[in-house]
Amino acid sequence: MMKSLAALIALLSFATAEAVAQEKWHAVESEHFTLFTDAGPERGREFAAQLERFRRMIRLGIKNAALDPPKPIWVYVFKREDGMAEILPELWDDERKWRPAGVFRQGKDRHFIALRLDGGERGLDTIYHEYLHVITALNLGPLPAWLNEGLAEFWETAELRDTVARVGVPSERHLDLLKGYSPLPIVELLSFDYDSSFFDEERRSSIFYAQSWALVHYLMVDETGQGLAKLNDYIRVVSDGADATEAAARCFGDLKELEEALRHYVRRYQFRGFVAKDSPEPAQTSVSARLLETAEVSALKAHFLLLGSGLETAREHLERSLEADADLALAHEGMGLYYYRHNDRKRALGAFERATALDRTAHLSFYYQGLLRRGTPNGFESSFEALTRSVEARSSFAPSQLLLARLTAEYGRNLREGADAARRAVALTPNDPEVHRVLGFVLRAAGSYGEAADAFRAASTRERDERQAGLDWWLMATAYARADRLEEGVHAYQEAVARVPDDYRIWRELGGMLVKAERRSAAADALAAAADLRPKDAGPQRAAGLELRAAGRLDEAVGRLRRAEQLDPQNASLAVDIGIALAELGRFAEALGSFRKALELSPDVRVPPDLMARALRESGLVEESIPYFRDALQTAADEGRAHYELASALSSLGREAEAEPHFQEAARRGYSP
Repeated sequence: MMKSLAALIALLSFATAEAVAQEKWHAVESEHFTLFTDAGPERGREFAAQLERFRRMIRLGIKNAALDPPKPIWVYVFKREDGMAEILPELWDDERKWRPAGVFRQGKDRHFIALRLDGGERGLDTIYHEYLHVITALNLGPLPAWLNEGLAEFWETAELRDTVARVGVPSERHLDLLKGYSPLPIVELLSFDYDSSFFDEERRSSIFYAQSWALVHYLMVDETGQGLAKLNDYIRVVSDGADATEAAARCFGDLKELEEALRHYVRRYQFRGFVAKDSPEPAQTSVSARLLETAEVSALKAHFLLLGSGLETAREHLERSLEADADLALAHEGMGLYYYRHNDRKRALGAFERATALDRTAHLSFYYQGLLRRGTPNGFESSFEALTRSVEARSSFAPSQLLLARLTAEYGRNLREGADAARRAVALTPNDPEVHRVLGFVLRAAGSYGEAADAFRAASTRERDERQAGLDWWLMATAYARADRLEEGVHAYQEAVARVPDDYRIWRELGGMLVKAERRSAAADALAAAADLRPKDAGPQRAAGLELRAAGRLDEAVGRLRRAEQLDPQNASLAVDIGIALAELGRFAEALGSFRKALELSPDVRVPPDLMARALRESGLVEESIPYFRDALQTAADEGRAHYELASALSSLGREAEAEPHFQEAARRGYSP
């Protein structure tokens, strides 16, 4: 019996090994897509060809849309669920989580799409859906979840027939679901985000997808055309940073009415769509397929795993890959990414260098070499060389162009090449605020301040984070300041503080710009706002106080200077400042107290002799004031007044002979009290 059991186990093991051996993977490449599949080369070619057709259809349906992302698209097509489970352990290890038929992941260096064919008859639908996410991210940037998924669901049901494409074909799957289950409250639908635990519940997440599809369909196919116009307005408003639900109320009107209209819409039996007609397709571009080695398959799975939480599983795949083929550049690149994720910069750099030694077209490994060499000895030269090689290997890879530009701005070297690289990055990803921002840094470093300001403005209009948009306005202001374009600079600073009201530096610089523009009261307000952000720092309090005095707002000046004195009571110069403001208010006794405190703290401190003299005289200390009045003659801006005040003091002491020449000199200079 035991012998028979052993034989059976051996037979089963052989059968399993044979089945595994037959799991062949192929790489399929078309003009715009790279697919990896265990479903056979013909199925891979089918998907690649359909993706190319879908891409053409999008070009017809969305005029001027960018269709070629600056990062490569890798598509993984699995025959069965267990293949997806291997690269998405975070979803499959938890039985409570929904296990989707397709997934889109946006990495720093590549876009990844994964789908399985055992999830029903939705293979092409799923791949269209995930590709749409790439296109919307490229053209529109981040969108609220309902719109992002609704657009993808709207397009995924497209039917491609020869030269005609039907878009917006009703989804029976979604309609059946919406007719069978209660919909989500409209506010809940609109406020949904990808971090929500909602996505862990299959039925409720399915309702979310169905309802998102229905709302997009309702707006896109509205017979009056108003729905599409409202949707475009909504995209613009949320792009400016508005809350998704608030933007919906602004653009779509009463949300309760929208909810009721949507409920009525999904119970109709007739749905419109779009028809896009194309000229006959050109001759099919080449779609090649090749059998992948075991080492390549392990490396490809590792690259997907490196995006999520499966780092150690990724490393296991990479080690198996290198055991099978020690000279596989893709596996060394994966090891570099693994070490980089673990912040092991030295080993990461070594792995990337090994990858490029094996494959001089490994643009991503050159990119990471440039990134890792920044800040090292000889960092500029080595980073610049690596990034230049990355650009040469793949000029459409925007991150290399961007990092090359940033490097030149940081070091202030090779700025012409940096500006060219930044402009190429802008052309590749025109909706990305960061590329415009980096172009601004390069142009500012090159002294092209006006162009730099334009670049920072472009960044601000594309930035969805309100605070970062405010910082872009600040960068714009700094460029205008260097170009001495005062009014434009003031406006930019004001826009910046409106968005970032808690940034001390921006308020302080706005104050300085207003001083240059001779708008002293506004400058005082800006510096006071800056001081309020540093309530325990005497310096900003003093700066605000001095500008308030310059603006003639003397009571406020004294209050702000007193606050500074409390923080820095041993500062003799600050005591002088307070004395000056008090003297200008006519509060001479208090002024005298501040001046004397200053001299006690530092006998060498400079006290304005004319104000000290007046403070002494008004305090009844006329004899003591005479030396100060004499000193004032040496520095007085109005010498006629200085002579008159000295004469008056001398006369009040009965010293007429000394006073008379000074009265005469005051009269000669045209001074009359």
